[in-house]
Amino acid sequence: MTDGQQVSKDDYAAAVSAPPKKRRWRRRLKRIAICLAVLVAVYWVYYLTVDSILKLKLAALSGKGIPVTISDLDRPEVPDDQNAALLYRKAFETDYFVSKFDSYELTSEGLQIIGAEATETLALVRQARGLPGVDWGEELVITPSNINLEPMGKMNKLSRLLVLAAQQAQEKGDSAAACDYLHDTLVLGEAIYSEPFAITHLFATGIYYRASNVLESISYELDLSNPAAQKAARQLIDALADESRHLQHFTDAAIGESCFNNDAYELVRQGQYPWEIISKGLSLFVARRLPDAIVTSDQLRSLESLNALIHATRQATYPAAMRIIPPELQRKSIYDLFYNRSDFSYDLLNGSIGSQYGVITNRRMTATALAIRLYELDKGQMPETLDELVPEYLPAVPQDPFFDGVRPIGYLPNAELPVLYSVGFNGVDDGGLDQEAEGFTVGSGLLEMKFGETADILFYLTARPEVEEDTAPTTQPIAQVEAE
Repeated sequence: MTDGQQVSKDDYAAAVSAPPKKRRWRRRLKRIAICLAVLVAVYWVYYLTVDSILKLKLAALSGKGIPVTISDLDRPEVPDDQNAALLYRKAFETDYFVSKFDSYELTSEGLQIIGAEATETLALVRQARGLPGVDWGEELVITPSNINLEPMGKMNKLSRLLVLAAQQAQEKGDSAAACDYLHDTLVLGEAIYSEPFAITHLFATGIYYRASNVLESISYELDLSNPAAQKAARQLIDALADESRHLQHFTDAAIGESCFNNDAYELVRQGQYPWEIISKGLSLFVARRLPDAIVTSDQLRSLESLNALIHATRQATYPAAMRIIPPELQRKSIYDLFYNRSDFSYDLLNGSIGSQYGVITNRRMTATALAIRLYELDKGQMPETLDELVPEYLPAVPQDPFFDGVRPIGYLPNAELPVLYSVGFNGVDDGGLDQEAEGFTVGSGLLEMKFGETADILFYLTARPEVEEDTAPTTQPIAQVEAE
């Protein structure tokens, strides 16, 4: 055997022992198939686990009588003769409201437009205040595929008319009418509550702030010497002191948003995408093709986040509410890379926590300011302490909802500028710090509300101080000025 023949045999043996290309590709495909099978198995295990947890949580909520879908929400029918919504609708349709009232600023020009032509509109709102129920029917119903803001926008506009009417009445010396118009504004805000969702609560919050700010600007001028004015003031105090409906609606709004999300996720599973108005670019295309595991996982995350918020809405103070919302719940999900529905309700409600306790603070300070005005009329001076207002002028001394614990609203009657105050968002008693702090904003446009982060929240019992533009605001607490 020659060397050449020996080499050929070696080459042949090597060729026989080496796997053919097809065999190598088969092995590769087999490995890929095994990996895919493992991934599919992991996916289904994950999906079934998450789906099981979600169903258990939903069943537990249902077992406690807590709604989990919009159809579960209780919307009792209201007879027409007891339905304030019908009168508000008539007010929307009055010629004055439709064609002549278009002022969005509380200006002197705005005050001039309220004359005899507004009588019909204002009278309908007053009639609505006396009715016990509100049923907007289909006009204000919010579903995952329908968000109708038009009625709320009209109610917001109507509230501006009412506060303008209150200002005009006070300018004319009719304090009874001024208190009545502000009372109408509070009731109008509550009329939005028939639909328990975050957006309706935000509208109502804006209306409450508007009424409170106007009352602060005129409270020290109110002439409550006649019986009609005293009666109107006491009725307004009672309305402000009764926080039950406002507090309950914030909880209902969180529950409603959770129901909204649960229905919406079900629509996504059915191949529908109901949130084009807040979608991100190509998210409509992507969201319809997301695996059920991602949708279900995001629903579970959303449910847990909103459940924490529901619990937070029931707390008596702002610090207690914020402790219930751990930072890890404020994360973004994988699903949010493609669409922002999962975090929309949570972010809106989480951002509303501060405004909610701000409204409670304003209501309490507004009621207290009116009570002090009545006391001053009877006694000839302001009370030395808020305890002197109980029980003749106030049912109880109001507590500060921004203090971490139990503490009454601050009161400085002997300061150069007498004030009521809350410790504010930082929770620290700065002694009535008379400073415009850099704060944060909730909402936008007509519903924009600004809050301070460091200074106390003040309610002036006399005219607010005018600060010149070139003059830096003082950082000296009012309590220190008083001591000096």
